[in-house]
Amino acid sequence: MRKRNIKKQIWLDTKEDELLKRKSKEAGLTEAEFIRSLIKGYRIKAQPTEKIKFF
Repeated sequence: MRKRNIKKQIWLDTKEDELLKRKSKEAGLTEAEFIRSLIKGYRIKAQPTEKIKFF
């Protein structure tokens, strides 16, 4: 059985959608993971870039 069985639907405008997509991608999370992390109060940071990873 699925761990999360409650579905929530929200409405966003274009700017909010773009911001959610950009920030979740920078953090290396799906949009759902990003939102769940924010709800839990986590401070989300962008993942290190390839340039930083190898120094």
